[in-house]
Amino acid sequence: MESNPFQTALSEQLGPHYASIPDKNLFKNQPAYLREVSAPDNLSQIPVLLDSARLQMFSRITQCVRDGLAFALIKIDSDQLKAANEQIHHDFGDESIRASAGTITQTLATADLSCEHFVFRSSRAGDELVIFFLSPTSEDLEAITAFTQNINRRTQQVSLPTPSGSKKFTLSSSAGLASSVETVFKNDVENTRLQLKSNTIPHAYNLAHSLVDKANDRAGAIKVLHELTHFPLEELLSMDPLNYKNYIAKRQGGLRTSTAGWNILLMIDQIITARFLESKFPSSSQLHFDTAPLETSDPHSTPLLRRIISSYNQIFRN
Repeated sequence: MESNPFQTALSEQLGPHYASIPDKNLFKNQPAYLREVSAPDNLSQIPVLLDSARLQMFSRITQCVRDGLAFALIKIDSDQLKAANEQIHHDFGDESIRASAGTITQTLATADLSCEHFVFRSSRAGDELVIFFLSPTSEDLEAITAFTQNINRRTQQVSLPTPSGSKKFTLSSSAGLASSVETVFKNDVENTRLQLKSNTIPHAYNLAHSLVDKANDRAGAIKVLHELTHFPLEELLSMDPLNYKNYIAKRQGGLRTSTAGWNILLMIDQIITARFLESKFPSSSQLHFDTAPLETSDPHSTPLLRRIISSYNQIFRN
């Protein structure tokens, strides 16, 4: 890969090996049965979780269920990739993916795990990693939990060259962990084991998918918490509706904010809008508008306007 100014900047600030992947996690060192169904990621050389590789992992989970062994999965998503691409440069977006992969796999290498574990890059997005843990011991599960917390706490602030001068950017990731020993999964694990034993089902695919979905949901929840740290909530709640909308448009429009994050911003908008209206109109008052001009120019719109006025009156009346 040809060097660019962002690689130079990150090497100086994070160290020359910031994007290095431990050998055991590289595609070339995968077991043969996985190399045949996977592919190397162009940026990091981490194996890509193609559908065929996912089926292999689900088959290994099936064997764990049959044998009464634990298993776990972590989903990790880089924060603010869209902002990296749009506010800095797409070359930096690529470099942030490499930096994230290096940080995660290097941190995992220090976890001192005795169980088999496999790191994949998601086939859906270049900034997502999926890690499978097979037959972890109780000590392994403690280390896996600590690793997840470490990833979620870790931030790396860097300064990057741009045409307008140096710009600060924070690198971070959101990780969600799901394991078969959790109370939420215990009944499903046992029911699946009995069905496998009785040959009612051939594979534990539904259980494995549930694990993936739970890990994904938890990673999304962590992402929202990370997003909230960038929102000056007290300042936002003190704004009037117009200033609030202007602030969000300028500050959040180019960021990769999750659906849940935007829902929180919309809730704040509703709160300050309600406060603003209550400060301008007593709650017992009714809103009255002269609809005659509209009725003359566009009689079809008048009923809709009346319904809107009626709805506002119902919301704010005693």
